[in-house]
Amino acid sequence: MRTGACLIALVAVAVASPALAGEPLCDALQQVVAAVPSGFTPLRGDAAGDGTWKASIALPGATDCSVTADSYACQVPVPAGDMMVMMDMRLVDVVGACFPEASHRMEIFDGGKVDHYAVPGADLGMGDISPDHTVMTFRVKKSP
Repeated sequence: MRTGACLIALVAVAVASPALAGEPLCDALQQVVAAVPSGFTPLRGDAAGDGTWKASIALPGATDCSVTADSYACQVPVPAGDMMVMMDMRLVDVVGACFPEASHRMEIFDGGKVDHYAVPGADLGMGDISPDHTVMTFRVKKSP
């Protein structure tokens, strides 16, 4: 539980500043989106098998970041309950501010929700899709 609180604090610090230029989360997301046209090639680290690589860039507080030719994904462990809701709201704010040209839509389904941002050439999705609501998932993929 203590690790989750540290991750919340890390992400809260990363997204709290109104000036996002130079913020770790915004910078990392912009690097990931910039890698979309090349099939995420610059983000490929060690091979993990089945056309998957460990990502060479991780979002702040994230674990298990991976890359395929079609997508980039990371998991951010967080404690359940209100802390997940607060983190989700902050992340929605920072992504919207980092990509002001993005259009936003929310997908709510039984067991969770995903926020989607359409930026030029990419779709950035993030949401609470774990059964116990303790993992925030981020995924960036080439837009159709």
